[in-house]
Order: sequence, then structure tokens, then C-alpha cells
Amino acid sequence: MVEHQWDTQEPTLRKIDGATWTKIDGTIDVVLAAVRSSNPDGNKCKTALNNSFSNINRADK
Repeated sequence: MVEHQWDTQEPTLRKIDGATWTKIDGTIDVVLAAVRSSNPDGNKCKTALNNSFSNINRADK
């Protein structure tokens, strides 16, 4: 669900600031890899999400 919405919104968000979008987009790949692991580690998932949120929040200022 998250990945689908992310991909759907990409064209609009990329137009706002391509460089920032690329940096933020890279963080979702880490989140998805952590969650999709055959044996997900809760701490790695949490760290990946927090990193992604931090990047989004910095870009929003």
C-alpha cells in the first residue's frame, strides 16, 4: 500500500524539488527492504522509518 501510493505521487512530488525527492525516495527503499526481509528486525525497520521521516521533515521546512 505504501509503495503504491509512493509511486503514484512520485511525478507530482518530483516536480516540486527533484533533488530532495531523490534523497527522500532513497530512504523508502531502505524501509521497504527492512520490512520485506525474510526475518524483519524491528529495530532496523524503526531506524529506517525514522530516517525517512527525518528527511521528509527537513524537506518540509
